[in-house]
This record gives sequence, structure tokens and C-alpha cells, in this order.
Amino acid sequence: MEAATTRQQNVTSSTHNKIGTQRLLFNVWKRGIVLWGSLVVVLFLGAFKGKTIGNAVASDLEKMRLKGAIKSISQRVYDAGKKNGIIKKRHLMLDPLENWDIEFNKKGYIQEKKCYDAANELIFYYEYKYKKKRLLVKKNMYDHRNYRIEQVAYVYNGFGELAAESIYGADNTLLVRYIHTYSPKGLLKETDVHAPSSRYTASKYEFVYNKKGLVVEEYTYNNKDQLHQTNYYSYDKNDYVKEHTIKNHLDNFTFTSYSRYDERGNLITYQAPAEKEPLTSYTYTFDEHGNWTCQTHYKKGSVQQIIERSIVYD
Repeated sequence: MEAATTRQQNVTSSTHNKIGTQRLLFNVWKRGIVLWGSLVVVLFLGAFKGKTIGNAVASDLEKMRLKGAIKSISQRVYDAGKKNGIIKKRHLMLDPLENWDIEFNKKGYIQEKKCYDAANELIFYYEYKYKKKRLLVKKNMYDHRNYRIEQVAYVYNGFGELAAESIYGADNTLLVRYIHTYSPKGLLKETDVHAPSSRYTASKYEFVYNKKGLVVEEYTYNNKDQLHQTNYYSYDKNDYVKEHTIKNHLDNFTFTSYSRYDERGNLITYQAPAEKEPLTSYTYTFDEHGNWTCQTHYKKGSVQQIIERSIVYD
């Protein structure tokens, strides 16, 4: 079992990933791309055990729960169905968040990530720069013409914890800055959002933990310092999120979803807020290293998607 501090860092960084995912969703949306897959945030939060927003404890390979010495991994998402009782792939889906190629450095950290459209053509890609191959200090996003779209700069405090993230546009204009503060135990307490641009409305995130160091409550405040949303999390015996409740205070609604993971941390069932039972399920095929190479997604027992992974080992 991992140390409590590591578990905490995993989930708080999942929140960080969620913020980053929301930012990417906006960037892709404004370029006229329709995205598929509503479970992106769920998958980030529930499955990325080992990730850290603070001190860089785990490598990206560990964060992705990949085993072995891996040089690169490619993933593609296909629409799928049954024909004559046999599961068949149909066409590549338009999901640049999930159609990607990733290359790792010798330390197990991502050095390049390329994202693709439904024609399997490059849409955009990221290049990562590290300090001593461990602490990420800069991430550049480029379009298919090699034109830089966005840059993220990372600053760390004396404990090696991520203290600030600054996101700049193509013209080097500051879009948003995230300032992180921590408890004496190294738990992420608060993220303040400083946004010159009006596209980012949230101004603050606050986090509450249980005795294991896992996030159990997350408070989101808007730019008027009003409590906008509260997220509640509960966990299974392996510290994966099994129940997630979203309470929106301004629009006055509450949603609860349920997730179940296998012992390896792979999502196997998901129950959406409007469902009385889990209608979404997943099955996996694994290679000899224990890494999954195929995920089949079902809805009400009917095949919806197939995700395939190709892994190159060192």
C-alpha cells in the first residue's frame, strides 16, 4: 500500500488534471472541434493513483500505472458495434484528448505528446521540458503547423512542491495563473486563480482531506468569491473514488455518480447521476507486462467504443 502522502498527492493532482482538462477542452472547443467522451474528468480523478500536484513523487509512467521500461505508447479510440455477433471496430472517433502518441524519457516522464483527429491526422502536440529530468518547468503546445499555441510555465517552492503555473497564449500574453499553497504535511490546501482573461471564471479551489490524506471535499469559488460548487468524494478499499457528488450552490442542483475499479485501478463500471444502476461498463485485455492494450466500452450491454494501445518497450 502506498504512503498516505502519496495517495493524497495523487488525488489532489487529479483535481489539477481536471482543471487542465477543462482548459484544454476550452482551447479545443474554440478551434471548432467537437469532443467525445463525457467521462474524461471521472477517469482522471478516479484512476490516476500516484499522481502529484505537489512534490514530484511519481513518474508519468507510474501515474499512468504502466509497468516495465516503456519508450512510447500510442492510443486510439474507435466507434464499435457488433456484426453477426462479433465485436467490430468501425471508425476512429474525433477525440483529440484520447487519440494520442506519448514518448517518455529515461526517467519515465513524458517528453512529447501528440494528439490526433478522426482522420488520424495531427491536430496539436506538446513538448515538455524538465529540471534535472524530474521537475516539469515548461510545457509548450503547438498546432500541426508547428505554431506555438500555448505555453505553461511551472515554478516550485523550496520543498519541491508545485507553487505556481502560468499559462501564456500564442502572443505570450498571460491567460491565467494558478497559485498553490500547502499544509505543513505537504497537502494541497488551496489553489488561487488569477485570470486577466474573462474566459476563466473560477477564482479559488479549497481542499479537505481524510486521515489517509485523500481529498473528501473540494470547494470551488467564482470570481465574486461566492461558493459555486462543492465536490464530495468517497473511496473504496484501494483508495479509488467510488462515489462523487457534485453540489452546485448557485444553480441549486446535486448530482451523484458511482464508479467501480478493479484491483489494478481500471474503471470497470460507471453509474451516471440519472441512472438507478451502472449502465456503463468496461472490459480489458492485458499484455505480458500487465498493461492493458484494449479497452471495450459497453452501454446497457451494447458495445460503444474500443480503445487500443500500442506499447513500445525499451
